[in-house]
Amino acid sequence: MTHERSSPVIMTKLVAPRLGRGIIDRPRLFKLVSTAQSARLIVITAPAGFGKTSFAAAWLAQLHAAGDRTAWLTIDPEDDEPARFLHCVARALYGAVDGIDPSAVGLDTQTSLVAPHAIVSAMINQLTEIDDEIFLVLDDFHWLTDRAIHEAVSLLVAHAPSNFHLVLTARLQPPLPLARLRANGELLEIDAAALRFDADETQHFLHQVCEGRLAPATISRLYASTEGWAAALRLAAAGFVRGGSPADVWAGPSRPFAAYLEEMLASWPDDTVDFMTRVSVLDSLSDDLCQAVTGVPASGELLESVARRHLLLESVDSEGQWYRFHRLLLDYLRQRLRARHPDEEPQLHRRAFAWYAEHEMWTDAARHAIAAGDIERALEWISRCGMTLVRRGDLLTLLGWQRQFPAEVMRGQVKVRLAIAWGMTLAMRADEAQAMLEQVEHDAQEQTAGQERADVLWECQVLRSVILALSDDTIAALTLSEECIKRLSTDPWNTNVLSNVLRFTRWKAGDVDGVYAAPWIPYSLEQDRRNVFSSVYHHCLLGMIELDQSRFDLAERDAREAMRLAEEHVGPHSSAAGFSAPLLAELFYERGHFDEAESLLVERMPTIDALVMLEGVRRGYIVLARIAASRSDIEHAYALLAHAEALGYHRKWDRLVSGILLERTRLNLVEGRFAEASACVVRLERLAALNPITVRCAHSEIHRDRDLARVELAFAHNRWAEAVDLLEGLYRDAQTVRSSRLMMQLKSALAITLMASNDADGALLALRAALDIAAPAAAYRSILDAGPDIGPLLERFRASSRCTKALEPCVERLLAGYSDSAGRSARALAAAASLSRRELEILTLIDDGRSNKEVARALGVTSETVKTHLKNVFGKLSVERRAQAVARARSLGLL
Repeated sequence: MTHERSSPVIMTKLVAPRLGRGIIDRPRLFKLVSTAQSARLIVITAPAGFGKTSFAAAWLAQLHAAGDRTAWLTIDPEDDEPARFLHCVARALYGAVDGIDPSAVGLDTQTSLVAPHAIVSAMINQLTEIDDEIFLVLDDFHWLTDRAIHEAVSLLVAHAPSNFHLVLTARLQPPLPLARLRANGELLEIDAAALRFDADETQHFLHQVCEGRLAPATISRLYASTEGWAAALRLAAAGFVRGGSPADVWAGPSRPFAAYLEEMLASWPDDTVDFMTRVSVLDSLSDDLCQAVTGVPASGELLESVARRHLLLESVDSEGQWYRFHRLLLDYLRQRLRARHPDEEPQLHRRAFAWYAEHEMWTDAARHAIAAGDIERALEWISRCGMTLVRRGDLLTLLGWQRQFPAEVMRGQVKVRLAIAWGMTLAMRADEAQAMLEQVEHDAQEQTAGQERADVLWECQVLRSVILALSDDTIAALTLSEECIKRLSTDPWNTNVLSNVLRFTRWKAGDVDGVYAAPWIPYSLEQDRRNVFSSVYHHCLLGMIELDQSRFDLAERDAREAMRLAEEHVGPHSSAAGFSAPLLAELFYERGHFDEAESLLVERMPTIDALVMLEGVRRGYIVLARIAASRSDIEHAYALLAHAEALGYHRKWDRLVSGILLERTRLNLVEGRFAEASACVVRLERLAALNPITVRCAHSEIHRDRDLARVELAFAHNRWAEAVDLLEGLYRDAQTVRSSRLMMQLKSALAITLMASNDADGALLALRAALDIAAPAAAYRSILDAGPDIGPLLERFRASSRCTKALEPCVERLLAGYSDSAGRSARALAAAASLSRRELEILTLIDDGRSNKEVARALGVTSETVKTHLKNVFGKLSVERRAQAVARARSLGLL
């Protein structure tokens, strides 16, 4: 046959790579290509290591399984010759599609003598005879630079039948008529942004490869550092599998990372690598800035070239004027700069700070001045931008700078010290802030006079009111802030910060009308950007107050606006976003959207722990603990509460501790641990005694938490009258402060208590009062969290005359939610009963901390057998990881 005499093609080039261990399903990407049959050309472009080939191979396997015709060609640099390339393409098609005549598509020895146009025309004519959908993947298309090849591929795309689809994977955009195809709707493009692993895919991948051994914080850190770069995730995961610790992975780019990046750099031109190494002192890159730092006049062209070739450099603005390196590449380049050009680095920073100062970008100027060792100039510029950082909520940058200044240099720097005091305050470092504030006041008395002195001393009082409020001393904070607000100020920051203090302290004092009467100077759009922190706090505070009054739609509007401002102007992992997340998560939880609530919080918990105020920390941990408990992951719920309680003691936040003790009481009683629950109540009694109240304030909630815990304990011991008395007293108090959500929750608890004491009429009446609040608010968990007895009571209410037509939809929705929860619990118990003796043995050994191999040795079976048993366990317990299986088994009393 003619094709047997043709030039040889390595047959492995015609086979898609095998999908190895660690490949995960990516339904998000498969959804993107679900419309590929309408596209003539599918282009997948991204830097090396972003999973282009793996995704294309997985997709091709899926298409083949669905009955489509599929062909694959892996391209090498030596294929960059028209005759050889077209010969390889023809080979790929011949092997995949029956009915193609090999001689007609250029498989004979005369291929090199035939014009590429003619060969492609022959291919097209042959393809028109095939009725099935045909997908041809050309992997690593970037190796092809010959213009004749590009023209031949363009011809194939333009004139092939509509059932033929060409798929290209490449590191840079192919030089094909993409604009025309895009305009005609015949082009499907998938870039690096789409190929990046998202948070869920990262978690799934790492749990699969590392068998659930990585803590959530480690996974979040890996996701943030790798930015979804598949190759980097694989290298990190391989290090963990080999026994490496998180510290090994995070000590700069690890050796596998370094080797991988060094190999990448070796293929780039020396002048490009040298340029990239020197500009690595910058976080963001532009033509003008890079010219100023390196002296290279063609900086803009180099940046465009690097970005165009997808060398881990991407544009960060719509105009394409500013770029940034991938974080791992940036870290590597900086290490390379220090190793190869240590004497040059300070000079590069000096050029950078000169450019930033010329453009009045004081924050960046100060950062580079510090890096260059020019402390005096850094202080000059920090005095200009310190409060800018505070107002944006960029607290860690400011406090990081503060540690680099010797104490003697800081003397007399009133503006700088005042900005740092603000930063310390808002970063929950009250003791340090108070000490810094005293120094500022001392310096102001000695070094300033007249209006300047008065302004500084007044701002110190404003800041002191904030410290008091954040320390939960709301009585003193209210007194001081009301005194400060009497002084007129043209500075909206101080006025609006005072407004936030007034709103918060009046809310805790039960003065709802006073909350809305606090003055607020509306920011313009530009001012919102500059004063993000106070705006975010303003919206979050209003949202919490609306939530308290069961106006959930208004609360969500404020919460979403707070998160929008935080993410848009500071970033998704900023302190401002961390403060917004608990409120939004609580609203998601209220509606029963557990996954959304959890995802908002989990990645931000380090920020919430470090920088978020008591109110947000308390809400965040309670939401997470309740979600864990609802999934029968009791062990995790206890761990969350223990962590939050420790944070409360460290910060001297008694109100955080009281809220956690109340949750712990409830959890203990669910498990029948009455002695532990009683101990929690005793501790709450002591906490309330340490925080006596004469007027309503934040500490009133400690007393409320104590009384709610008393209710739980009284109910558990069938002391109905005591529980009713406590609930009625709490309800009257909630009425006084107009907390309708709390009223709804208390009436639900009262209804269950009255029903347990055989007062059915009283129970239905109490439930009616709760539902009257719940129905217009679309409340959900506020009712269902009353306990497992709420379901039968709702059934009884639905059948009673007290259930009006207006309440019927609310009751039906709550009953449906109750049934779902009960069904999940019943299924979990049934699953537990279905576990075999061997499966329980394996769970017990895993609970002892043994690996799969150690379990196999202990039981005298193979590791594959252990994995098979674990797969069955995961299915029965509805979990995905070893740690989850153990936690679920513990919660069901199996371990």
